[in-house]
Amino acid sequence: MPGATREVLESGSLVGREFALADAAELTGVAVNDAAVHARAAVDAALVAEVAPGRFRFAHILIREVCYQALAPARRAEAH
Repeated sequence: MPGATREVLESGSLVGREFALADAAELTGVAVNDAAVHARAAVDAALVAEVAPGRFRFAHILIREVCYQALAPARRAEAH
């Protein structure tokens, strides 16, 4: 995935298997509209599914885990 899409997914992984787009945008430091574009790309790639307007769920727990583990430990600690 392109860098910005990956960053949105990584931020979403900090929240859990299911995350609100607004939370991922805030953690990533991008506007919600920009995060929505990246979330749509992740939906198209079948990495996440939109379960409600503005709410996404990782297609598989292992996808979430890979995104979470891709974050530097300092970044994970800072976000928590």
